[in-house]
Amino acid sequence: MDADEMSCYKWAVQQSGYDPMNPTKVEATQVSTKSGKSMVKGAAGGAAAGAAIGAIAGDAGEGAAIGAIAGGLRGRMSNRKAAAAQQQQNNQQAAAQNKALEDNFKKAFSACMEGKGYTVE
Repeated sequence: MDADEMSCYKWAVQQSGYDPMNPTKVEATQVSTKSGKSMVKGAAGGAAAGAAIGAIAGDAGEGAAIGAIAGGLRGRMSNRKAAAAQQQQNNQQAAAQNKALEDNFKKAFSACMEGKGYTVE
């Protein structure tokens, strides 16, 4: 039985490309959290809105500055939320790929053992 298990183990590794004794881990792609375009867009939109409000209040320049800061912060927060959601999705995909590799090995090993007349549970 030990010889059959070893033979099936080696065959399952060849068939699946996965070795449970030396598992290959699929790593999640890391998402960049740099603020980039969303902060600039937020600042531009905030500046425009702030300038309009400031013009009504009597100081368009100050309103634009305040709006730019608020818009930039809003854009940065939006970017961080999107990055966190994307990272979570990447982590889930990597975990699913790791599970699929392991499942493929188990199926191959079970098929081999059953082909040799053993019952696999």
